[in-house]
Amino acid sequence: QNVALLALGLQWFVFIIHGVRAHSELYYDLSGSLTHICVIAATIPERPSRRQILVSGCVLIWAVRLGTFLFLRILFANGRDSRFDKMRDDPSAFLAAWTIQALWVVTVQLPVILINSNASTELGALDFLCFLIFALGLALEFVADAQKFAFRAINHNTFVNQGVWRFSRHPNFFGE
Repeated sequence: QNVALLALGLQWFVFIIHGVRAHSELYYDLSGSLTHICVIAATIPERPSRRQILVSGCVLIWAVRLGTFLFLRILFANGRDSRFDKMRDDPSAFLAAWTIQALWVVTVQLPVILINSNASTELGALDFLCFLIFALGLALEFVADAQKFAFRAINHNTFVNQGVWRFSRHPNFFGE
């Protein structure tokens, strides 16, 4: 319950301070990543187990990488994201997007929140396998986003069909 309020509070704060005042989604994705980070940081116990440190660390690395990429992407798009074109000037619809993002963050982070709330979570063999899968997924996500970014710099509005994009329509999502 407290993390849901934290997530809503962070999203609504950025919405009020910048989003609605500037009719801008410039900080939408960045605030989403910051919300992931704050939710996880708020759930890490005072004396975390190695498993809690590993799982929370993975989420923090992922959130920083994704937030940085998405923020740079919107900066290169002149601060505009076409997903918001129809709602940017409707404060209630715009607020709904920020609210849904807060709820999405809590939903996505629920497994980590539960791990961090359990005092008896020590590392096991399955954790190492999951960490390997995480590392491979993060690498794929990074490579796919970098390839798409480079491709789109030259080929505007064209579907990427090179690199890892030859194998999947959304390899970056597969990596997540």
